[in-house]
Amino acid sequence: MAIGIVLNMFFLSVLYYVVFVMVRQWTGGYHADSYLKCNITFAGITFFTLGMTKLSDMSEMYSLTIHGLMLVFALLSVWKYTPVENPNKPLTKEQKKRNHKVALIAIIILEALSCGLYVFFPKVSALIAYTLFSIAVLILISKNRKGGNEYE
Repeated sequence: MAIGIVLNMFFLSVLYYVVFVMVRQWTGGYHADSYLKCNITFAGITFFTLGMTKLSDMSEMYSLTIHGLMLVFALLSVWKYTPVENPNKPLTKEQKKRNHKVALIAIIILEALSCGLYVFFPKVSALIAYTLFSIAVLILISKNRKGGNEYE
C-alpha cells in the first residue's frame, strides 16, 4: 500500500494486491528463501507492476498488442505449469487438479475483465494485465529454479 501511496495509486495498489493474492493462492509460484527476501521481492514486483501501469497511462507505448501478448503469456503459463508446489506445503493429486482448474478459471475471468475495461478504464485494464504477467513470470522462475515439470 505504501508503494501505491508514493506513486499516487492507492486504489490501484489495493486492486493489485487483491488480484495478486487471489491468483497466487491457486497458481503457486516463486517462494523466497527468507522473509526478508520475500518482502523485497514482493515490493519489487509491486513497484514494477504499479510503475509500468503508471508509465502505460502516461505514454503512447502501451497498445492492445502488448496487452494481448501479456494476457496470452499469463494464460499459457498458468495452463501449462500450475499449480507450482511449495515444498513446505505439498498438494495431493486432487488439490493439484482443483488448484489448476480454479487458477485457469480465475485467469480467464480476470483476462476477460481486463479486455472489457481496456477502452473505458485503461489504467485498471493495464494493471490487471501487468499483475497477471508478473504472476506468470514468478511461475516460470519457480519452474526453472526447481527444474519443474509441466502440469500433469
